[in-house]
Amino acid sequence: MNKLHPDWPSNDKIADTYFAAIAKALADDPQFTPGQAEAGIPVASGAANNVPAAHLSGYRRVRVFDVAAHNGENLASLGSVPYDYAAAEPQDIERVGYYVELKRKDDGSHQYHGLVRWLWVSMDAFGDKTLDTMGVPLSLAKKYQGAATNLRVASNMPGIDSTAADASGVGGWLEFWPSSYGGGASGVEGAPGNTHGFDWNDACAGNESGYGSMQVHRMTPGETNPAQVLFAFNRWTAASGNYEIGIGNFSHVSLGSVDWTFAAEKFGDSQRMSAAAYEAARIEIWAMPKKSKGVKFMVY
Repeated sequence: MNKLHPDWPSNDKIADTYFAAIAKALADDPQFTPGQAEAGIPVASGAANNVPAAHLSGYRRVRVFDVAAHNGENLASLGSVPYDYAAAEPQDIERVGYYVELKRKDDGSHQYHGLVRWLWVSMDAFGDKTLDTMGVPLSLAKKYQGAATNLRVASNMPGIDSTAADASGVGGWLEFWPSSYGGGASGVEGAPGNTHGFDWNDACAGNESGYGSMQVHRMTPGETNPAQVLFAFNRWTAASGNYEIGIGNFSHVSLGSVDWTFAAEKFGDSQRMSAAAYEAARIEIWAMPKKSKGVKFMVY
């Protein structure tokens, strides 16, 4: 594998090549070794193997969290997020991307049993643009509830329209916090309408722990619902119980939830609605550093 010098070129075209080389080098380097929880998952797993290259150009993989391996751990009690891979945080992050990959247990209990479903969504950096905010948000001080701009989406999950969210100007809404929350409207300016109780517009309780929400939603103006869940990762600061993770809207609307809230508590593993239902489940976080100009680089 080539050793890349950290200096950057002055030529923007060469800069693009440089960032593409970084992405390939990171993808080729086995920095995250799949564990037993991923047994049976195809070799072609992970964002580098599934997401179209155009989406990953310029990004570096900076965090990996094995949801299946850590399922049920109270992250608030741990005091930090036990990432399974953590690279040095880039300075001046311009965009951030999330890759969620799920493989249900091959036991015939669900329409997607034994299949790998994945989603990629990237957006402009938000909040204070640090990975404490844009990663799993373990501190209330790093809470972010607000708009996401310039979304790009790719997925093999039925119902996720990649083409509708693959251009500049496509908006989203984020709910990142470690707290408990209610299903009533938040009152936050710019939030999409609260239409299903627990959805894309919930009211954060403001406590340091109790449930936890890491949710990305796509705005859908003019459609039946004002937004669509792209992915949700919940219940990781609860005192006990399985995590909740899902791609797309949670289908049990009768529960008053489309964002996977209560999917584990109300349905549990018996109906394969919690993180325990997955043979493999992971979240990868990718970051695009802002391109620097006027500095040369060398590749050895």
